[in-house]
Amino acid sequence: MKPPKLITPAFVGNFTHIWDELENESTAVYNLPKTENSNDLQSLVDKLIKSLSMMPIESTEIVTSQAHHVLKLYGKSIKGDKVASIIRLASNSKGFMMKNQVKSSNE
Repeated sequence: MKPPKLITPAFVGNFTHIWDELENESTAVYNLPKTENSNDLQSLVDKLIKSLSMMPIESTEIVTSQAHHVLKLYGKSIKGDKVASIIRLASNSKGFMMKNQVKSSNE
């Protein structure tokens, strides 16, 4: 049994404009260990996109550096609220550091 999806992927033409428009913000920082399934930034980005159920924006789903990456995601809640996320990732020998900033049109 899978939990219901609370956010659905959605397209936005101008991510920066929407990001600046959204008022409610939350930030979290995580240290993630490398695993067999997530041993590089691309596999981590793929997992984040799938687990957060949001649409990657501005081709940020493609990792071009194994040292650091910025992933931009956008979606809408089941109530229709806009949700945007900027995830900054950095890789080191032990794992990954991740800073996730999320903004939404409703708390």
